[in-house]
Amino acid sequence: MQQLGGNSEYNVVFACESDKKKQQYLSKYVFQDDDRCVFEDICAMGGEQAVCCVHKGPKGEKQECRITMFEDTLTMCICGWSCRDLSKMNKKFTNKANVLSQTGNTSQTTFAGLVDFLANHRPAVWIGENVDEMSKVSSDNRCHMMEKLGDIGYVVDTIVLDSSEFGAATARKRTWIVALQCGVLNLEVVRAREIIKSVIKLVPTLKVAQIPLTNFLLGDSDPYVTEAFEHAQKVHETASSTAASDKWKKDLQDRLQKKGLSWSKCKAPAEIIEGRWYSTLPHRERMVL
Repeated sequence: MQQLGGNSEYNVVFACESDKKKQQYLSKYVFQDDDRCVFEDICAMGGEQAVCCVHKGPKGEKQECRITMFEDTLTMCICGWSCRDLSKMNKKFTNKANVLSQTGNTSQTTFAGLVDFLANHRPAVWIGENVDEMSKVSSDNRCHMMEKLGDIGYVVDTIVLDSSEFGAATARKRTWIVALQCGVLNLEVVRAREIIKSVIKLVPTLKVAQIPLTNFLLGDSDPYVTEAFEHAQKVHETASSTAASDKWKKDLQDRLQKKGLSWSKCKAPAEIIEGRWYSTLPHRERMVL
């Protein structure tokens, strides 16, 4: 930031999130119920306004708010697009080649929305993350990303990082993408690449020792935990058994039998069953335990 003429001070202006629970979390715990916007669809962020889930009309209806980008300050956007159809966990797309250039999938749609946002609002710095494939030079999806971002004036480079080495309680390798908007920053391409390489060189020096999982867990009396528990109880009380869940149970029993395992001996540990959360778990989750 210093190389680009900025400083270490920052202010979060808005967020964008499609998941309703995450929207509520951002508004309540990150923005602490102040007036900042939480927009709900990256694909609708290309214009001057977009639907915000925080601000409501007189009848409680959703309304559009202005997307604020400050021209007199250094603007950085940290955001990404859906990894759903790029993920190795998604068995629907066995061939991941050209996912970002093929229409009709979530990853392509949200990436196109992100590019539209960057093209129209032109933040000076963009930092994104997605699956580790996006760092492979041979990847068709990486090539598509580099081409589309280059077309709108961004110089881009990537680095693969494992979240467990940077303070997270999970091992998760992801590609992190650093992009500079040369026109906004008045930078030559060569200079922009130099700055990005210096950033990428710095990142590994920020690694920390693995932090115990217990450091991330909230206490049983924490208001957020209490609220989540009460919600889970209500969901469990109103949930009804369905034919689909019964079929799933039979499928699991059949699999166990094929492996020579006795269904009656598959029980969760006593300390888990006795915990208050166990009673709120959906049927399938209890079976997994």
